[in-house]
Amino acid sequence: MEKLRLQAARKYYLLSCHRYLTFVGHKENKESIVLTITNDGGSICFAFTDLTTKGVISFDNPKTGQYVVPLKNGNKMRLEIKASKAIGSYRIEKKTIIK
Repeated sequence: MEKLRLQAARKYYLLSCHRYLTFVGHKENKESIVLTITNDGGSICFAFTDLTTKGVISFDNPKTGQYVVPLKNGNKMRLEIKASKAIGSYRIEKKTIIK
C-alpha cells in the first residue's frame, strides 16, 4: 500500500527566502520525498542533506517536473530551500510504502 502526505506547498512570485524542513525515515517502511516543481524564472535551490552520512543531493534551478529523493531507514534528512526572485510553485510530499 502506498501513502502520500503533504508536507509543504507554495506558489510564489518573486520569492526570496531561506527555509529548512527536517524529515525522519521510518524504521521499517520504505519512504521517499516527492518534490514537484514549477519553475518560471528567478533562482531557487533545493538541497537535501542526510544528517547521518552528510551526503548532499541538490537541485539548482531545476526544470519543471517531479523529483524523488529516497529516505534511509531511521536517518534524518534536512531540506534547505534558498530562493531569490523566484517565480513558480513547489509541492513537497512524503511517500510511504507500507509492507
